[in-house]
Amino acid sequence: MSGQREIFLNQDGLDLRQGCQDIDIANISGHTGDDLIALTNIANDSQTSGSPDSTMVSTPNNRGGGQDDISNITIRNIRGYTAGGHHLVRLLNASGLQIHDVILDGLIDTSTGRAAKAAVKIGDSNPVWGGVTPLGDTYRIVINNVISRAQHTILIGGSLTESSISNVIKYEATGEPITYSSGPQFVRNLMIENIKTMSVAPAHP
Repeated sequence: MSGQREIFLNQDGLDLRQGCQDIDIANISGHTGDDLIALTNIANDSQTSGSPDSTMVSTPNNRGGGQDDISNITIRNIRGYTAGGHHLVRLLNASGLQIHDVILDGLIDTSTGRAAKAAVKIGDSNPVWGGVTPLGDTYRIVINNVISRAQHTILIGGSLTESSISNVIKYEATGEPITYSSGPQFVRNLMIENIKTMSVAPAHP
């Protein structure tokens, strides 16, 4: 920029977009500037498909019937961090598009410097992204085996139903392992098992 080298921490590692289904993601390691792995499902009928201003090769609208849902995704054995302090795994949907039937099993936060905002963020209350999704738009999400020093280990910023969170360890950060930033009224039938906030054991002299 202006003849100078600049670093912009604004790059997702792997981002599944609208309509991605039946995909297995496994054995990812490293770091990114933004989210390490993202599932992003937001309609925008004003964009022209394949235009230079769009990251999509098709128009991001909602054709209905579940055609444009993100579903049947497995994410396993992820080790890494976000240098920009964002999220390791992010699930974001709005505008009636759904995310469902997702398994995240095995996530290790390898950061040693700037902590991520969240190891896993689900939804967002920000109206820029469409606000909190209605109950039933994000469902059957299974999160298991997460170790992180992020500010929020599991951050629920939207709605979540018929899902499971288990075997979560939060360390070097205060607060509970699960944060309900959108409010408990947007969570239904969530099974929670074996989640802990732990301090780091002192080193032996």
